[in-house]
Amino acid sequence: MSDASRSATFYAEFQSQRAAIAARLKTASSSTVQQDIARLRKSFVDAYDFLAPYDQGQCESQLRALEQELDERKAKAAPKPKFSFKKRETSSSGISTPQKSQPAPPAPTPSVSTVASTSNISLSNYTDAYLTSSALPQAALEDTTHLDITISDIQSSIVNLATSSLQLGALHIRGVHRSLLLAPVVRGSILINDCSDCVLVIGCHQFRMHTSKNVDVYLHVGSLPVIEHSQRIRFAPYTLPLPEGVSQETSKHYSVQDFDWIRSTPSPNWSRLPEEDIRRTWPTEGVASNGVARVLEDSLPPSEASV
Repeated sequence: MSDASRSATFYAEFQSQRAAIAARLKTASSSTVQQDIARLRKSFVDAYDFLAPYDQGQCESQLRALEQELDERKAKAAPKPKFSFKKRETSSSGISTPQKSQPAPPAPTPSVSTVASTSNISLSNYTDAYLTSSALPQAALEDTTHLDITISDIQSSIVNLATSSLQLGALHIRGVHRSLLLAPVVRGSILINDCSDCVLVIGCHQFRMHTSKNVDVYLHVGSLPVIEHSQRIRFAPYTLPLPEGVSQETSKHYSVQDFDWIRSTPSPNWSRLPEEDIRRTWPTEGVASNGVARVLEDSLPPSEASV
């Protein structure tokens, strides 16, 4: 079966399962729906490589919509704080004095429902380069609220998106080797396939890594990160500036789930990056083309042969 046929078949099945989950959001328990969404996302990740670009973008945005609706449902179901009376203050004469009235909080500004503009763009086929947002197709950046970016087929390069003002919805990383990637915290998911000998400084709501080896991941993540068919992956906290209102304490970067290791003992496929090896500064101010190799030599994890 051709990739086009496989993509069409998967997309139809995906839509059927997505509609069923959307219906269950109104009746089933949150934990059941969360498991259903996780299974649907796993099937999407497994099928990602043969999906058409349009189908990739549609499936990703629809998964994010389901996850957002589930988060909103959980927030509504959370117990409200109990109301309590405050004891009135008394003056030295024993006569109670009324509390000074506090100014009422400003009324919330009515929100206007808008449809976010999402663009799917790619950054691919570079070697020995220092890349920033200027390497992205500039026409695709116009009139766009959220960007879904695919970074693929990068060798011995530095990709620095951390200093841009881009609002990233999702990040797909595929076929990146001996490279350093610096990225801002994205709103949705980060999917990684076939990466080796890299450092990734990234943040997201959902993290998934497949078929990768010898990668250091500096991560801020809101849900449990998942690795599969991967070895020698080391995790550390995100060491770039976090967005306003995002706390490092909420990150689950050390709560890694290895789908290849179901035993109760710790997985041998990932570990914590030793504290003394954690980097706090990165080359965000630019690197001359002849300086990329030197920065990579200082930054990348040791190769398997040198361990």
